[in-house]
Amino acid sequence: LTRAVRLTDLDPLSLDRADVEVFPRSRLAGPQAAFYRRRIGRVPREQVEVVGSRAFRSRGEEVMVVSHLWTLDGPPVELRVQRPAGAQLLVGRFPAGFARVGDTVSLVLSAPRKSLPEDLRELRLDPGDRPVAVLDTGRRLNRSFTSARFQLTGRETEVRVPFTPQDRLRGLRLEVYRWRR
Repeated sequence: LTRAVRLTDLDPLSLDRADVEVFPRSRLAGPQAAFYRRRIGRVPREQVEVVGSRAFRSRGEEVMVVSHLWTLDGPPVELRVQRPAGAQLLVGRFPAGFARVGDTVSLVLSAPRKSLPEDLRELRLDPGDRPVAVLDTGRRLNRSFTSARFQLTGRETEVRVPFTPQDRLRGLRLEVYRWRR
């Protein structure tokens, strides 16, 4: 979930990789109407819905829901996570040939509750130390952190996870999900 006052505040590419975009219907006639009309024009008509039932009207104006249909492209790939000698991080290496230019993926990191830092907000891709924001998406027996979908450059070789030496590796799982439209 990414909140914004206006969708124009967000990168259009990240909007394209979202499951849905939701905005007030009034934006179609406002000062940035062209932007919102383009968002609707990017998908087939059946993927656009106006939600305006009585229940919603009593709570506010009608909203537009623009769906982006994504499906998994195969099962997730689990990355074997290791701690390089003396490092304050963990490294999960992509299998050879995994990172292809333009592929859309997301990351899911899970571990026992006490194993992950409370303030974990991003993982890093190397080479290039590229940040990938993650959100805390689960807190039962395990904590899970999930990234939004993003595109690979084709050069990525590993995912780095911040970890301190006292953190335990047991039960840690890092998966990569490949997506297609």
